[in-house]
Amino acid sequence: GGWGWVVCLGSFVIHMDVLGLQYSFGVLFKALLDDPSMSERSSHAGSASVGVISTALMLGFSVFTGPLVTRHGGRTVSACGAVMVAAGLYLASFAQSVTMLYMTYSLIAGLGFSLLWAPCVMVVSLWFERRRTLAVGLAVAGSGIGTLVLAQVCESLVASYGWRGALQVLSVATGVLNMASALTFVKPPPPPPP
Repeated sequence: GGWGWVVCLGSFVIHMDVLGLQYSFGVLFKALLDDPSMSERSSHAGSASVGVISTALMLGFSVFTGPLVTRHGGRTVSACGAVMVAAGLYLASFAQSVTMLYMTYSLIAGLGFSLLWAPCVMVVSLWFERRRTLAVGLAVAGSGIGTLVLAQVCESLVASYGWRGALQVLSVATGVLNMASALTFVKPPPPPPP
């Protein structure tokens, strides 16, 4: 209870953002294929693999994120992830080749997604004993909401600003939301003595 529900809300927002962005990469896909400013003509496989590698790094690196959370805390790890995702998205907006998208969106943002995503369930579960399944379930529900909402948001941003402008807007918005959410991840108070 208490602050634990704020932690749960922060986790919900991060799930919404991280998985919403990961699953909305397809919206950027066509724009990448059609962009004449890319120095190398984007192939279907090359452009699609940018999103695939980002997701693979998010999931694969999570094995290492758990021990980082145990050692440094969910707040610190998630805050680092928020900075990396915002930086990766922003730098990706200036990419002139698929290779640069691999370095920015796939590598930097992908590792940042892992640092954001993995701590969410760990931190929420520390705050709850009696209502743990409800709290974790509510936090993880953000992924479904994010998938539903962010695909529409990304589509509107690409239509209004192009894929580069969309990434810049998303980098600022997600940076602010993810950092604010990460700051809610404080350690729970110790249990009362028996």
